[in-house]
Amino acid sequence: MIRTYSLSKTALLVLSVMAGLTQAQAADTGDAPDSFGVATHDVVADAVYLGRVGPDDNSPLGGAGADADDATDGNGGGTDDEDGFESDTEILQNLKQLSISVIANNPGTEDARLVGWIDFDGDGRFDSKEGSSATVPAGSVDASISLLWRNRESVSDGYAGPSYARFRVTTDEITTADSTGTASDGEVEDYTIDILADVDGDGIPDRTDTDNDNDGIPDEVEVVGTDTDGDGKPDYLDTDSDNDGIPDFVEAGTAPATPRDSDGDGTPDYLDLDSDNDGKPDSTSIAGDDDGDGIDAANEGEGDTDGDGILNTDDLDSDNDLIPDAVEVGNDRRTPVDTDGDGVPDFLDLDSDNDGVPDLLESSDGMFADEVLDDDRDGRVDGDGQYGSNGYFNPAETFFDSGVPVFVIVDTDGDGVRDYLDSDSDNDTVADVLEAGGTDNDANGLVDVLVDVDGDGMVDFEGTDENGDGLVDGIVNALTEEGGQLPDTDDDGIPDLRDADADGSGGAGGSMGGDTAAGSTTGGSTPGQGGDVGGDVGGDASGDAGNDAGGSDAGAGGDVGGTTGDSADGGVTDGTLGETGGPSDDDPLGRGRVETGLSGYGGCSIIGNSARDPLLPGFALAMLAGGFLRRKGAKAARVNPCSEKE
Repeated sequence: MIRTYSLSKTALLVLSVMAGLTQAQAADTGDAPDSFGVATHDVVADAVYLGRVGPDDNSPLGGAGADADDATDGNGGGTDDEDGFESDTEILQNLKQLSISVIANNPGTEDARLVGWIDFDGDGRFDSKEGSSATVPAGSVDASISLLWRNRESVSDGYAGPSYARFRVTTDEITTADSTGTASDGEVEDYTIDILADVDGDGIPDRTDTDNDNDGIPDEVEVVGTDTDGDGKPDYLDTDSDNDGIPDFVEAGTAPATPRDSDGDGTPDYLDLDSDNDGKPDSTSIAGDDDGDGIDAANEGEGDTDGDGILNTDDLDSDNDLIPDAVEVGNDRRTPVDTDGDGVPDFLDLDSDNDGVPDLLESSDGMFADEVLDDDRDGRVDGDGQYGSNGYFNPAETFFDSGVPVFVIVDTDGDGVRDYLDSDSDNDTVADVLEAGGTDNDANGLVDVLVDVDGDGMVDFEGTDENGDGLVDGIVNALTEEGGQLPDTDDDGIPDLRDADADGSGGAGGSMGGDTAAGSTTGGSTPGQGGDVGGDVGGDASGDAGNDAGGSDAGAGGDVGGTTGDSADGGVTDGTLGETGGPSDDDPLGRGRVETGLSGYGGCSIIGNSARDPLLPGFALAMLAGGFLRRKGAKAARVNPCSEKE
């Protein structure tokens, strides 16, 4: 006898649901090669997704091109939903950190997690250290989400060549350890990428880099294919081409495009095993020089001068001014140089030329923003722990612990004296101490030793350096102001002390014309901006009138020609004001010449006392309305006839 059973409606419903669960759930799957593993996301309506096209339904489709999911759902149809990342983004070998942007949409009410991986080492796996994550806020529409790789271990690798990237977004709790596996919503996208060769880690791909070892010596000078020391590394990639223990960037000198040849034997120092021809090999080691910077332990001293956690004896930059000690030690590596004679050797001195501008800001030619380098204005780079075992600031060296700067230590005027040792870096006859907004009353190019910091009329410091940091205590210039920056008068992005045309006038003159002795004769004479002061005193001891020339009329002259006769010495005649005064109320930049733009090359020029241009009154009224003319009783202006060239 066969028994029969009938199922209730409830039981039938349960079976129906269970049967439905056995059907395949729509899923979006990665398409990188199999070695990277499979990542799958259930396709859910109104869920977070990458790019501007939502995920499709596809089977695992791993392949070398990582493109099997780009325009197929696994069944021969579908759309290209791989649009969250620009795969042609430039990624370089030997990176210090990396930031990229990924487009994501999150129509839901719950924040989602975006995780990205790049196979930096090219080993065919997405390691946890190669991942980065960020939040995609609820309600995001075509949001550009930044992923940042800060950890040097994840991005600083010697590998260059083809590689892969993967991006996953979901409201599930995933981390950089979850490059594979299933997520309940969201999307996964895989891409091929190229990691471009950059052997010196300077941020310039080798294919466009004219100095691939960043020693300052152009590759064409080092001759591609030449291997002087036979170490298997060609000179253009070798940071010590003659293997003498002295880096090429040190031996190249101040003009590395034409490398230094100290002994004039035809072999540049960086290839010469005895560069000074003293009969002793350059490679002769210095006792107690543990870090190889050419300074013995006795000179480096005990302790950690810059407080970066690396003892001076192991620190390639003992004062944290970004200029390696091997450069600052000078030509005689056994006797460290003290350029300004303040008792602090340059390699420990924060202002080696005593011009009031820290060496740090005179080292890298603006490669780093001043506020990034030294926001607290203490003369040392704000490292925030970004130092390797060699004590050099990681972002400023080619790759971690290379000890090779990513920049050539700057010599703006090409005079063979680097800026950090040059009192006039741009050779415009205006001292750096002045162009940095300081004072130089004795015109010696150095900071004035008598300083009244608090303005109480009492000298607070007398050239002291109580903390031994190489900076004269109490220096007052533009940098000491809160948030102070090096002055840039013409806003061209070049600080005045490195700008030979600081005011944008096309010429440069002297900051001071005549000296302050009695009867000084002339102001500035160089075309362009001339001297601030002509002759300070008019009459001499015999009561002669001061000279009437403030400065050359080819540019701005001195502010005052001769002021007054020295009555104490019998002078009775006032000196005559200079014809073309320097900085004044009417001419705050001291340019003297005013271009009207009426006709000819650059227009007509108003430069002094004589006949008027027909349109001058209207021009003068315009200047008055703009607030330029403040003096009463201004002298009539002389007009220089227009010409095609002035």
